[in-house]
Amino acid sequence: MPSTPAKAEGDALTKKARQLYAEGVKAYQQARWEEARASFLAAWALAKHYTIAGNLADCEMRLGLYRDAAEHLAFYVREVGKDSTSTTDERKDGERHYEEARAKVASVAVRVNVPAAELYVDGKLVGQAPLVDPLFLDAGSHLIEARSEGYPSVNTTVVAKTGTSQDVPLELKRADAVVPVLPRSAGPSPVWIVVSGALAAGGLGAGIGLTVAANGKTEDAKLLRTQVGSGSACFAQPMSPTCATLQSAADSKNTLSNLALVSFVAGGAFALTSAGLGVWAGLSPKRVARVRVAPVVGAGQGGILVVGSW
Repeated sequence: MPSTPAKAEGDALTKKARQLYAEGVKAYQQARWEEARASFLAAWALAKHYTIAGNLADCEMRLGLYRDAAEHLAFYVREVGKDSTSTTDERKDGERHYEEARAKVASVAVRVNVPAAELYVDGKLVGQAPLVDPLFLDAGSHLIEARSEGYPSVNTTVVAKTGTSQDVPLELKRADAVVPVLPRSAGPSPVWIVVSGALAAGGLGAGIGLTVAANGKTEDAKLLRTQVGSGSACFAQPMSPTCATLQSAADSKNTLSNLALVSFVAGGAFALTSAGLGVWAGLSPKRVARVRVAPVVGAGQGGILVVGSW
């Protein structure tokens, strides 16, 4: 064991701590490990002395509480070397028990960039940074968290493996230093640019077609007027077939002209929309898009040809 049961009797412990320690020694000598541990724990809460830590760890090793034993043995090994009255055998015995305990658990060295930051393991406060000793963890997954006033907390999940050691850095950043990065707009979808461009081309194409048709009706009306002769002849009743055809041609011309105007206006609006979307896309992160829009006009038919990829 790391130290003899009678080692701390002459140390400067409080009266209550000495009483609890003596109770623990008695239970220890009778191999009542759980009772001895309870008494040593109570004494440890009152006086952090390496002799109490050593005897406490001895009980915990016998009870299979290796993580707790490793914590108390780390304290024992560190402090026993500072006592000039300790013996070489005590120091070597403590180091041997310490290595045995560490082989049963995982060791984690936590490094935090903010001094005095509170460290938590699975929601339980275990100390402040920087920790003097490693964190000892039972095998499995554990959440390690650092908290400090003025900083958003930061945490990480560690998968502990028996007998291993690992470093865990945690970086706290001030809340006022965290600048949210807003995602830059990716711009409009090329599909909308294609659609608006197609509608613009369609409107302009339809306007041209309707204008051509209206001009054709105008020529028909001119030809019919030459056949009627006097402009007042068509006011006679009943109206002659030629006058009726002339009237129909004039009405069709007006209708086609009006429709052509509407088509040109709509086509222009869609053209402006397409141009605006194109400017937006040009100011946004580039997309791979190659599109060509062209009107297709044939005898008695028309349409829009869209070729591209996006």
